Amino acid sequence: MISQAHSDHRNKVKERYGFAAWGGKTRGPEAGLTRNFLIPWKYLSPFKVERQEVTPVSLREGREVTYIFISPEAPKDERLLIRVWECDGVATAHEALIDVVMTFMATSLPPCSSLDLEIGDVCFGSHGNRQVAMIFARNNLLIDIRSLGLRKLAVSSYAAKLDQLIGGDLRNFLVMEPKDSKPVSFEFQLSSDTAGVDGEIVVKVAAADPGVKDFMVLLLGTGGTFMPRGEDFVFLAKTLGSHLLRIIAVNEEGQVAQQERTIQVA
Repeated sequence: MISQAHSDHRNKVKERYGFAAWGGKTRGPEAGLTRNFLIPWKYLSPFKVERQEVTPVSLREGREVTYIFISPEAPKDERLLIRVWECDGVATAHEALIDVVMTFMATSLPPCSSLDLEIGDVCFGSHGNRQVAMIFARNNLLIDIRSLGLRKLAVSSYAAKLDQLIGGDLRNFLVMEPKDSKPVSFEFQLSSDTAGVDGEIVVKVAAADPGVKDFMVLLLGTGGTFMPRGEDFVFLAKTLGSHLLRIIAVNEEGQVAQQERTIQVA
């Protein structure tokens, strides 16, 4: 049971970080949801995965993935620690951000906007000229990225690249096609292509090959929000008009597949 003292402290931390201005809100026209988050093997090249751990039940009942990356081109004491919390929605990810920053020794962290960095829906960096640690939320994901080792690395470029991946920006995505691998392929179905305001459209996503399960699903769309429902997803319509839903699949080898559908909210 949460004590009153803990609750009061949490509310003070929220106030210090300006939670009322960004809590539950996304940046940009698209809302999104990510399931089975992964970082393709070569996406943060020259860094490579040294260790990966998935925790089924974690912060706020979400799925947590922890990576440690090492660069073969750098001294052995240079590593990146990346922790990703896969929450059930935007609001939950933002509440989780407060939970995490409450564990930090720093009283507060500078917002990324004050550092001339545009990353995530909400983002905070580290003190000093070099950003050796950052925490940001994008859609339903919360990401904590930091430099490990004696020689500190600037992590802002890696944070920005992860943000591009989550946001479905495929222009800068390097697609790798190993000879011995199958291209990622999936099918998705909508319960309807029309909905009223506050109406629901159920989205089903499945691998074309039943034996393939290891790929990340990104759902992005305008005019509403996504939420998980069991093994499926729900698009909750909010804005009248014609809207585009994008479903993107990415596997660990960096292969990408994308499908789009237009829906009407009337």
